[in-house]
Amino acid sequence: MDEKWSQLKHWVKSSEANQLLPGVGYVRCDKQQRIRNLQTSRSFLTVLVQGKKRVNLSQGEVMVNAGDIIVVPEHVDFTITNIPTADAFYALILFFTDSQLQQAQKMFGQLIQQNWQPEAALHPFQPTEEVLTAILHLLDADLKHMPEALLDHRYAEILLALLISGQGQALFHQPQSRWRDKVIKQVSLDPAFNWSLNEVALRMATSEATLRRKLKMEGSSFRAILTEARLGHGLYLLQSGLERRSISDVSERCGYQSLSTFSARFKQRYGMLPSELQKSVI
Repeated sequence: MDEKWSQLKHWVKSSEANQLLPGVGYVRCDKQQRIRNLQTSRSFLTVLVQGKKRVNLSQGEVMVNAGDIIVVPEHVDFTITNIPTADAFYALILFFTDSQLQQAQKMFGQLIQQNWQPEAALHPFQPTEEVLTAILHLLDADLKHMPEALLDHRYAEILLALLISGQGQALFHQPQSRWRDKVIKQVSLDPAFNWSLNEVALRMATSEATLRRKLKMEGSSFRAILTEARLGHGLYLLQSGLERRSISDVSERCGYQSLSTFSARFKQRYGMLPSELQKSVI
């Protein structure tokens, strides 16, 4: 087990900046980060390699320590605080697609039901050796060039190892889909694109008036959703692999032509400026 943790820590520490890998991210910082008003648009797991993570949810506070994993289903609202120990915080993040979870549900349905809970209880747990082996099997692959079908197989291996260990059921809590969730998934495909409500409605095979009405019924709006998707992409770029690019480059990749507008909206949502977040990343 110790050797596998060392391999995992080496991977997170040595991953090159400006490297985007499908479904894989990491957080590295040497100063405390508190990021508020987060909402998951994809189910994921976090492996805490070094440091501590405080997660504030509507149900209360959860503390995640080094050596723990926590899984989070989509559509969860939370605030996190990443706390370095020995001057560093390292965490690996693996994102699961809807199709990967749906396929796993078909293949491993009996295992999911064995430990099923009515509500998705979010609690940290220590992974088994099989779970770490499955994660390293994914990280050892040539992720940039691996065929999608084989990549899905590696993620299925991780899900199976979690379920065998009695963990991971929370990933399969899929709440009823909302229109805002459908919209955010659409615009997240290319946050820098000049999206309009009409363009999104066309791609969703509905009318602009119907989409506007559905979003209003949910207490949301297209403009608010677009802002959320773009800022969320900016947070991901700064935290997981593009932290050495300029803030202006990140803002452009998120669809903002004005750096000051991007920075102001980022701080309003997350509680810190993009530049402050960037300075804490190692």
